[in-house]
Amino acid sequence: MSPSITVVIGVIEIIAAIMIAFGVFAQIGALLIIFTMLGAIKMKLIDWNTGFYAEKGFGWHYDVIFLAAALVILATNGGAYIII
Repeated sequence: MSPSITVVIGVIEIIAAIMIAFGVFAQIGALLIIFTMLGAIKMKLIDWNTGFYAEKGFGWHYDVIFLAAALVILATNGGAYIII
């Protein structure tokens, strides 16, 4: 991937994490994380042919955990402490 695309993806992840952490548009932040993690899983699983637990810890198991957490945030409307 080009450096400019990776910078954009990194900024999107940071913005989504801030949105979730502060409870401001948490569901939109969760959607951003979901799409990012689906892309990461696709890259690791299909393009790079990485296993679930790779030998050096670069597998896609953490991506699945973040995907599941974002799905919980999305399904529960962000929880009890959201602002908007």
